[in-house]
Amino acid sequence: MKYFLFLISLMILSNEDQLLFSQGFDYNLYKSSIQYVLRKYPESTLIDLYKYFYQSRFGPEHFIKDSLIALKILQDELENEEISTYKSKPDSFLIEVLHPEKKYVRIDLSLVKDRIIPMQLLFTAFLQSSSKNDSTDYEKWKNDWREIISLIEKENFKIKNFYEDKSKIEAALKQNKLVFSHSSNYKNYYKPHYRIIEYRIFKTFLLPLIQQYRIKFIEPSD
Repeated sequence: MKYFLFLISLMILSNEDQLLFSQGFDYNLYKSSIQYVLRKYPESTLIDLYKYFYQSRFGPEHFIKDSLIALKILQDELENEEISTYKSKPDSFLIEVLHPEKKYVRIDLSLVKDRIIPMQLLFTAFLQSSSKNDSTDYEKWKNDWREIISLIEKENFKIKNFYEDKSKIEAALKQNKLVFSHSSNYKNYYKPHYRIIEYRIFKTFLLPLIQQYRIKFIEPSD
């Protein structure tokens, strides 16, 4: 019963109007976001940077084609020994607001494995965080990615595997293949195990549970 009421609340919350990200490409905002990502994850390749910004824009939609399969994947992933206790990680890696749009957060699965967040609660929030986008959203994303590449080249950011990944991403986008997995380099260094949750859903339903364990969370500034 409690999860039914929770689901209804999420549906109401998800249907509210959201603030739209600026239609123009904000050069300085993306520049500072790239600097942030590379400071936090210096072993990131261009593929990982692409994935970060794609998730910031679109959230978890690419994961959820079949809810039963998605649940099974989550259950299996929670058995992975790479997921260590949340106490072994800095708070900033347990909950991460995705820049620059700050519409979604990454929730580290150690918080689920250690039973701070119930699995069914996280999964319901995960499903409700998925949203449909039309073709114009994706075309704008392709244009913005080209702007991001130009920015990286102009600012001379040093990113691992840049030219090889640049060609790989360009070829994929021409075929409307928009989703990438993390690079093997990123996986080896950071052992990523997380789910993407819409920020307002996270703040309303998950953050109160997390704060009971004195895990610090810094609200994103406008």
